[in-house]
Amino acid sequence: MWTERERYITSFDEIKDYIEIVDFFHDHRVGNVEYDGKVAKITVEEIVPDKHISESAGSIWDFTITGIESYQMNCDCAFTWFLNEVTLEDSELVFNCTNGYVSIKAKEIKLGIPTQQADK
Repeated sequence: MWTERERYITSFDEIKDYIEIVDFFHDHRVGNVEYDGKVAKITVEEIVPDKHISESAGSIWDFTITGIESYQMNCDCAFTWFLNEVTLEDSELVFNCTNGYVSIKAKEIKLGIPTQQADK
């Protein structure tokens, strides 16, 4: 389920601060990962407790990454990517998961912040 956007953040410092505010997305999961050689798009999904995994996504954040200087991905399995943390240091965005990681060094990052849902 997609959630409407409250706003977008494009400043690296603001993105880094926001990631810290949401506890580095700890205990969220990676939704979709797309990379066409120029643009990467990654969604992060909130996990809603007491729901079946196929119906457990709450709010969804989206990262759009351009000006990519390096892209590395390692996944130990093809199942759900549960997040340990997301970090942004200098220009490197890292999605550290329980079963792998995605690391992207880029010139531009846009983070879509979802509108808070009233039914939470």
